[in-house]
Amino acid sequence: VGGTSQGTAWRELGFNDTAWKSGPAELGFDEGDEKTLVNGGPATARFPTIYFRHKLRVADPSILDSLLIRLRRDDGAVVYLNGVEVFRSNMLDGTVSYTTLSDGTTDSETAFYPKEIGPEELLAGDNVVAVEVHQAALDSSDLSFELELIGNSVPEVPVAGFVRGDANDDGTVDI
Repeated sequence: VGGTSQGTAWRELGFNDTAWKSGPAELGFDEGDEKTLVNGGPATARFPTIYFRHKLRVADPSILDSLLIRLRRDDGAVVYLNGVEVFRSNMLDGTVSYTTLSDGTTDSETAFYPKEIGPEELLAGDNVVAVEVHQAALDSSDLSFELELIGNSVPEVPVAGFVRGDANDDGTVDI
């Protein structure tokens, strides 16, 4: 969604986004590789910010040790998980509003920018990832956005049993 300020409520799980359009990534306009086109505003007066949301379900967040965010953005972005900012890319520190421009253009329109975070903001059940993508200039020629959120599991602690190299079954490695 673009064209108007969404305030801060759009970042929260309970926000009603049923009127928002949806589609597969990559999302954007005027690059030619988009799977879903978004309205970026008139060519000489682009919307400074475009908003995206995706709901996901996590059965048991306690099995996750960390989360890897992989973000493709043109030009800058701020990522929220259940309303909490977890990643800022090509954006200056401080308060970000609808009119805030990114910290310059992107150095690559195909690169994914990674950030590893803890799973503390994940809830058992429904969750929402919300991303605001910011233009570097109001006459920007294009916009692109894609995000992956990859959960890394806590390694299981082996239970007593077979130990590789334990020839006499005493629980130690025999050389």
